[in-house]
Order: sequence, then structure tokens, then C-alpha cells
Amino acid sequence: MSVRLAIIAFLLLAPAALAAAPLRFTTSHAAPHSTADGTGSEDLVLKEALRRLGYQARILHLPSKRSIVNVNIGVDDGHFSRIPGLQASYRNLVLVPEPICTFEFAVFSKRELAIDGWDSLKPYRTGVIGGWMILERNLAHLPKLTVVANKESLFSMLAKDRLDAAVFELSEGVALLKQAGITNVRPTGTLVKRDLYVYLNKRHQALAGRLATALKDMKRDGTFQRIVARAK
Repeated sequence: MSVRLAIIAFLLLAPAALAAAPLRFTTSHAAPHSTADGTGSEDLVLKEALRRLGYQARILHLPSKRSIVNVNIGVDDGHFSRIPGLQASYRNLVLVPEPICTFEFAVFSKRELAIDGWDSLKPYRTGVIGGWMILERNLAHLPKLTVVANKESLFSMLAKDRLDAAVFELSEGVALLKQAGITNVRPTGTLVKRDLYVYLNKRHQALAGRLATALKDMKRDGTFQRIVARAK
């Protein structure tokens, strides 16, 4: 084969080779939303949506802050799942404009607490994980707020009475307590439910609309609902 033909063959095959390379998606979520073997509800929804577009996904579990920063600086391709509006703080992110899941943010405690909105936590020593923007924004004014590095530290402090309350996603928190064998902590009230979204690094901006359409199609044909039901 001549050099010219070799170059032409490379140029023709290169796009296919690039498309076959898995996109790297980061998350800080855990079971039942995301798992090490990629069988959480969000894992499976994202993989199926991308499969319909001809892509594969490699899912990386990182701490909350690092998970989003890596995508913003371009180390990784995408991130799930977060509240809308993060583009204001992370200028290299592009929102996929269709929710991938809905989170129920709940208060966990060893005792019954009267929970009625964010301000109801003012009397309590309250813990959250750093990097969860919705919690940091709405609870920053609390006089007894503690920000920890990870969920294990959060629930350990709660179990050891170093916190009165911990704010975390409901189903993920229940799964963590069960796995850790912590029986004296339970959810005691819901603060808010929020739709969460996928973000892409801006180099994948052209993919955002197509991925949103794939998610909508999955909800329309029932695939989305079946995946979520199986993963619970």
C-alpha cells in the first residue's frame, strides 16, 4: 500500500476508532444509584442512552469535588448527576438538558427531629459532604454546620454522637446504613426533591442535545422506568 493510500485509510478509520473509545464519566454516587460493577440505576441509564448514540461509557468513582473538577478541566469527559446551574462556577461544563434521576435529600439522625425546611436544622449539629452544591448553598448559614470529606465520615460522626443530623440522599443513605450495619440511625425527614443532570466537558457540546433526546426516548418507551425498578 502506498503512503498516500495509507494516509487515506487512516483518515477514514480514525473517526470510527475515536467513537469506539469509551467516554470517561465521573460520579461520587453510590448504591443504588452507582456501583463499582456499573449496575446502579444511573450507571445503566447512562450506558443505555450512550449505546443508542454509538458510544460506550467508563464510569469512575471519585470524591464529590474532584469528580466535577476533573470534567471541568478536561481530564474526564462527563459527570453525573448534579443540579442545574453549575456552569456559573465551572465554565467548561455543558448541561445535558434532561434529568437522569431525581434525588430526595433527607435528614438522618439517631432521634426524631422536627424537620420543616432548611432553617429547621439551625438548632442542630449538622453534617454534609463537601462538594454537594445544593446542600452547601442552602445550609451554609447554619451555625453548627460541619463539612466532611465523604459519606463514611458523615455517618460515622453521626453514629458516634458527634453530629445531631446528617443531610444525605435518602435511598443511598439507607443502603449505606444497611451495608455498614448501623442500626441506631434512620431518616427522620425530607428537605427537598430535585432532578439531577449529566454534565459534559465543553468539547462534547454537540453530544448534549443528542444525549438529552436519548434519555427522553428511554422514558417514552419505558426503558428508563424498567432500569430504575430493577436497580432498586
